[in-house]
Amino acid sequence: LVTEEADPQSYSRVVIDKYGRVSSLCFLASEKIPEAWNFKNLVGLPVTYLNDIVNRCDLGLILDIRKFLLEEWAKALFHDRFSELRRQLESAAQTSEHMAALVQSLWKKVQDGDPIANEVGISEASLPGEAKVITQDGLNNFLEANASHLPVYLSATRASEMQTNNIWSQTAEKVGLVVG
Repeated sequence: LVTEEADPQSYSRVVIDKYGRVSSLCFLASEKIPEAWNFKNLVGLPVTYLNDIVNRCDLGLILDIRKFLLEEWAKALFHDRFSELRRQLESAAQTSEHMAALVQSLWKKVQDGDPIANEVGISEASLPGEAKVITQDGLNNFLEANASHLPVYLSATRASEMQTNNIWSQTAEKVGLVVG
């Protein structure tokens, strides 16, 4: 993915490997890029973490990759505790029999050279109740613990405070909060 149209004095490139992970990033600009060191956190992440960046670039909706990755939606990706959240969720997923079977199935497709395998991801619909709750709880706990650094993200407590009915209602009810 490459953008350079928005500013002729800058160039942005994100390389995605055959497994759908960010393998490298390159940003060149005429001025200093103060947040450059943060971008190292994106290397190795599944491209699905990047808010549909591939499709948006293909449609011409992203004119500057660097600016897109610095928008509010991406703040959690750069948080110093985000890698710990990923490790916790991956560990929980590995202990789930359903998740292990799902990952094994996807990996077999990749090894067999299935052209659709790179397009396949694990969606909410494919998660069993147990894995969905573990994932939601882990993400909610991360957002609650880091609320002061991530004010634009909605957690169960914030949803309850706002009286908003959303995906956090189940999590909120588990911790004794009422949503909606």
